[in-house]
Amino acid sequence: MNARAPRTVLRAIGAACAVLASTVAISIPQHTSTAEAAPVCRSWGAAQPPNPGSMSNQLRGVAIVSTCSAWAVGQYSNGGDSMTLIEHWNGSAWKVQSSPSPGAGSDILFAVAATSARSAWAVGSSNDGLLDRTFVLHWNGHAWRRQASPNVAGVNNTLEGVAAFSPTNVWAVGYAATNPLRTLVEHWNGHAWKIVHSPNGAGDNLLSGVDGSSKKDIWAVGSRGASQRSLAEHWNGHAWKIVQSPNPGSVQNTLTSVSAVSPKDAWTVGYRYDGVATRTLALHWNGKAWKVVASPGGGGTTAELDGVAMTSASNGWAAGWFFDGAVNHALLFHWNGHAWTKQPLPTNGTADELHGVAGASAKEAWAVGSFVNTVNQALALHCC
Repeated sequence: MNARAPRTVLRAIGAACAVLASTVAISIPQHTSTAEAAPVCRSWGAAQPPNPGSMSNQLRGVAIVSTCSAWAVGQYSNGGDSMTLIEHWNGSAWKVQSSPSPGAGSDILFAVAATSARSAWAVGSSNDGLLDRTFVLHWNGHAWRRQASPNVAGVNNTLEGVAAFSPTNVWAVGYAATNPLRTLVEHWNGHAWKIVHSPNGAGDNLLSGVDGSSKKDIWAVGSRGASQRSLAEHWNGHAWKIVQSPNPGSVQNTLTSVSAVSPKDAWTVGYRYDGVATRTLALHWNGKAWKVVASPGGGGTTAELDGVAMTSASNGWAAGWFFDGAVNHALLFHWNGHAWTKQPLPTNGTADELHGVAGASAKEAWAVGSFVNTVNQALALHCC
């Protein structure tokens, strides 16, 4: 596909979305367990989001609602404390949405999840002038509103991952900065957010990502211990339990994101340190155990994966970045049912990186992050 093709495709999608908008919104499932045909899209094109911040703009999480609707969240700054950034894709363009940013210090959103055009959740942290507090926003179809969320008293609290399954079943994960750090898991039951007990190993423990295939099959991932070992926890409908996960890195293994297709098929990604450099890390759950699966290097001295989105057993995406010794570069892998392969991406500015990815099918996906063009600017790549 030539350099102009992605824009042509985006315009075509915009026209199709206008027709759909006049009829009915078509919801796209985040993942299915059935096999899909080979991806129709063969390249990723840039759909430049607006940048409200004069000094820094960054997108960290993305969720697809339908063919013509997606949400991306992060933060922006005009030189002082950061403020929340929420943008919406309407089928032809990204537009900044009004979002609460009440903190006396910095506010940031790390993740977003949606169940319909009238319900989406975004999570992060908001500084009240003394401490970082859990920060939860809800989209009700008309506006983003802050929802009360609990905190471990007296310490910083952060939510870094969110997964929404229904109006009465939403999970968010992160950590409380006690000494040592403790995992933080919160659940929305349709009326209120409540902390749910989650186990911890020795040393620091934190969670960065959450996803599941049903209300009795949910995974949360992160890291634990002074030497930073991989951490995978599973919810069986009654309790969270630590499940053994491999640690191929010599001193550092961190899991950043997870995506579940079925009780016998889930993926988590992150990074490991092999004694020389940080490398990409991908683990697969086969229903019995987590196993390391080979993932390509970025081509530089450091590489990590920050997001994963599986749509079926034979299709998925993993996004991150690598460092070439001078600047960072966006990194994107595709899973075809047999292997992870590195994808060619458009060049944006002097440096770029990806932090979040969402897939609707083998035919459509979004990846978001930032790139440098004098200052940090929001980055959104579309595969369709």
